Amino acid sequence: MSSKVVFENNRPELYIDGKKYPPLVFALSDFPGARSNTAYAHRNVKNFHEQGIDLVCADTSITLGWSKTMEFDPEPLTAELSGVLEANPNAKILLRLHVNPPYWWMKDNMEETVKYDGEYGIDNGEQQRLIAYDHLGHIRVSLASEKWRTEAGECVKAFCEALKGTPEGDALFAVQIACGKNGEWHNWGLEESEPAVRAYRRRLKEKFKTVEALREYYGDPEVTFENAEYCLSLKGIKGDGTFREPKSMRKQYESFCSHLLNPTEAIVYFCKVVKESFETPILTGAFYGYLFGQGNGLEGAHMYPDVLFNNRKYIDFLCGPAPYNENRKIDFAPSLRGILESSRLNGVLWLTEMDQAPEGTIDVQFGDPEKIDESIAIMRRNILLNLVKGQGAWYYDHRVVPGLSGGERGKKYRGSSIYIKDGWWERPEFLAEIKKHRELAEKLCEKEYKPAADVLLVLDEKARYIQAQCTGNDQRSYFAIAGTKAMFDCIYMGDLEKAELDRYKCVVFMNANNLDENGRKRVWAVAEKCNVLYMYAPGYADGDTLSAEHIGETVGFNVKRLENVPEGYVCDGNKFRYPEHKYTSFFEIEDASVEVLATYDGTERAVAARRGNIAYIGSPIYDTELVKKVFKDFKVHIYTEDECFVFAGAGIVFVNKAKAGKVDLTLKNGKVLNLELPDNVTAVFDAETGDRLL
Repeated sequence: MSSKVVFENNRPELYIDGKKYPPLVFALSDFPGARSNTAYAHRNVKNFHEQGIDLVCADTSITLGWSKTMEFDPEPLTAELSGVLEANPNAKILLRLHVNPPYWWMKDNMEETVKYDGEYGIDNGEQQRLIAYDHLGHIRVSLASEKWRTEAGECVKAFCEALKGTPEGDALFAVQIACGKNGEWHNWGLEESEPAVRAYRRRLKEKFKTVEALREYYGDPEVTFENAEYCLSLKGIKGDGTFREPKSMRKQYESFCSHLLNPTEAIVYFCKVVKESFETPILTGAFYGYLFGQGNGLEGAHMYPDVLFNNRKYIDFLCGPAPYNENRKIDFAPSLRGILESSRLNGVLWLTEMDQAPEGTIDVQFGDPEKIDESIAIMRRNILLNLVKGQGAWYYDHRVVPGLSGGERGKKYRGSSIYIKDGWWERPEFLAEIKKHRELAEKLCEKEYKPAADVLLVLDEKARYIQAQCTGNDQRSYFAIAGTKAMFDCIYMGDLEKAELDRYKCVVFMNANNLDENGRKRVWAVAEKCNVLYMYAPGYADGDTLSAEHIGETVGFNVKRLENVPEGYVCDGNKFRYPEHKYTSFFEIEDASVEVLATYDGTERAVAARRGNIAYIGSPIYDTELVKKVFKDFKVHIYTEDECFVFAGAGIVFVNKAKAGKVDLTLKNGKVLNLELPDNVTAVFDAETGDRLL
């Protein structure tokens, strides 16, 4: 089998043996009860085949064939592919391949494993489920271990070579390399392993070249490449309570850089092994590139997507789950954990793991029949979020396992839950809906992809290094912007020069809080071409120090830091009170030449202002109405003022609405759709004609 991702029609396109496929996949999970040889798996692989979806993801691990006393045995891994083909001989398989070492290997090579607070991980023996206890400080291999990479790589190579000339090998179109916490390439902790220290010192030498340059940077006349301290503690760093001062954390910065580069280096290594082990082209990728819904911690963050984008020779696709809390509710603004526009601009296919069970599954097999409409609305919305961005998704038939997830029905299975799995979408109504998704995706793939966004959100993926008290605010900011009903794309700061700036009415710098001289020049270059909205503290850090003057230099307004933490602000007479937070830094605009958009409550101090094509909001927390005011000033298209969420792209517009009522939807061509929608609906329309599609 030959497979490739080609950038054509303005998006990454999936080809298998010369045929284009819409990137929609049915995925089995890692639970033993979801193995491909189970009756459950066979039913559902067949169910999806009957809806026209033959792309199937299976899950296995090299631990099954990695023996201490014998050569690698590929048969247990191959069997996972065989089970899929038994259910559907036409299946094209994406294999999630875990490269964790076996328990015995870690016991024999403790020096290659993670240390937590100076101690090796908890020894709890073999595990029934590979990724169980990943959050609890148990024995895990260091993702910096070269010994592990080499030996695991040999196992991967042996498996790939064993597939040559077999039906299973001929059915395999992609390998998704998995390791790290949850198999998603998060570090297992702030690890202090010997391999991690060696990797850190190696990277210092690669970066600074000479010991004199290292000593000047660290301000330490005694440091060398051999004794440089590896420090993942953030205690004692200077700052203002919300932000860390960069100059005071250089040792920690380099240590965390190395810590967070270990996963990306391993991903590239294993993807290269797979690519070079097959005679025909095969796709490789991994879970990586999470930003929304991950918080701002440094332990397991994905902060180096540029490493993978720059290794496009080995990386065809990236993937990740949707943010769970939001996307599992009909009345929350749904979002995507990955930054899909950056993936598109880099020619990388993104696949979102849509693992939302039908409503009521915890108690009723195949979901509550009284909530079918709600289940369909959520499923349709979560899949279409990806299609409107020119990307794909898989239906991950994963959790809500009786006994593990609770519920009345689960009580009878208590104690054996990982071996029992019901299909989430076995109801005829759900399968009929999935067929509609596939049919729509095929139609969209026939046309050139046309983005609909008027707004570009630029997110600095490395901003967390200086953020001390910003945890969770990325989601709050996302909700404020999604609530405007304007269409927006999201990119990483690293891809700023690749963005198609001429099609945006407004570029929003969400968290450009650390800008050196070159960084400021990059954002100024955008402001020379586009309307720009700066959020909160752009350039507050200049690579060394923290100062409100840096913000003023960036935005062009006179900006000061408030002495007291305000309770909220007022915009057009409407008061917005801040929810509970830990921010210590708020900023005001003191500039007679600006138009004031909002003031801190009870004062005349400006929190938001605009001058010409530049707007600035000096608060870390803001609401939809203030953002919408700026967007309207910049002539951004607002689809509706009614209560709902709207998403558009690829020639379609869809409305997600929890409660029945009217929606006056204005398309970008000026056509107005006066809609009366029921409870729990995701309604899909042609973006030009307004015709109802779903």
